[in-house]
Amino acid sequence: AYGELGESDLSSQPIGEGYRFRDRATELERFFILASYDVRVTGNMERAQENCESWVRAYPRDWHPHGFLSSTYSMFGQYAKSIEEARKAVDLGPDSAIVYSLLADGYQSLGLDHLADAEKTLQQTAERKLDTDDLRANRYNIAFLKADRSGMEREAVKAQGKSGAEAMMSDKESLVLAYFGHLQQARAKSRRAVDLAEQAAQR
Repeated sequence: AYGELGESDLSSQPIGEGYRFRDRATELERFFILASYDVRVTGNMERAQENCESWVRAYPRDWHPHGFLSSTYSMFGQYAKSIEEARKAVDLGPDSAIVYSLLADGYQSLGLDHLADAEKTLQQTAERKLDTDDLRANRYNIAFLKADRSGMEREAVKAQGKSGAEAMMSDKESLVLAYFGHLQQARAKSRRAVDLAEQAAQR
């Protein structure tokens, strides 16, 4: 949970504790612990990828290793593989919001020609009534890439007053302001993002 909130320092301690006791876990739990440990603590993405590939072979119907693999492939710039794994994760875990976010990220990474695929992926989340900060951020990114200012504003308004979500959206808005050369406004919006994050105890 800390890791998902971007609290890498706070997340490493409980993950390290889990890693110390990994031999007491089931095989399935051990795969999850090892992948989490390498992704969140050591940063050894090659080993995380190898572990997840073994996890897929051992538990082919579990969506988690496909999600981890999608994320690791993306970090290596292997976007086609990332999308392939995210699609498998969506098929196996259709009610998990994170797998749609991974798939939409993958499509966006491939460039403007794949925005329709990213939008279709996010439409599926709306149909399933899934809504998270990451999905909102994906919708904002797509609106930016399409020069859809009203779409960007709509997502920013939805994030207002929501702990964590508003900080993330303020950060995105500051990057867009900087992109368009409005540096003073960008700095103010960035400071706002920091203040909101600190208020939500998300340093």
